[in-house]
Amino acid sequence: LDLGSGADSLGLVEDFDGGQILGGTGNDDLSVAGISFVSSTMDGGANRDTIYLTKTPSAAVVYGGAGADSLVVDTQLNASTVWGGSSSVTSTDGADTIYVNGTLSGSEINANAGADTIDVRGPALGAAHVKGGQGGDSLYVSGSLDASTVSANKGADTLTITGALKSGTVYGGGV
Repeated sequence: LDLGSGADSLGLVEDFDGGQILGGTGNDDLSVAGISFVSSTMDGGANRDTIYLTKTPSAAVVYGGAGADSLVVDTQLNASTVWGGSSSVTSTDGADTIYVNGTLSGSEINANAGADTIDVRGPALGAAHVKGGQGGDSLYVSGSLDASTVSANKGADTLTITGALKSGTVYGGGV
């Protein structure tokens, strides 16, 4: 599903499995509120995008794209990856906000460049990774850090972990 250029709004209320949602250029609002978001990709594209997922992504990849984006996973994140920018554009991305309202399990969050905020409102388990990227980032994990990693990377960063540290690793600089 390619939305092309311009400011787009998309709200899906059905399952989305094995597909792609591409926002393209423009300030896009993308929302998936179906039963599942499995083995799928969502890419906000360039500019300021808002991505909102209310069901558990599993084996999925979510890219905010270039620009200052807001990404909300209003549930847990399972075996998935969330990028503030993209996997290839890592140093020119804007200030992103990434919020996960649940467990981060076997997943990775990478904010890329910019003064980003990552807020995980649950435990990080099963080799989960929270990476701030370049810029002065604020990283929060409200639950335990269990066999997982938090890495601030370059910049004057703030790291806050309010739960127990169980075989977890915290890096102030890059890994």
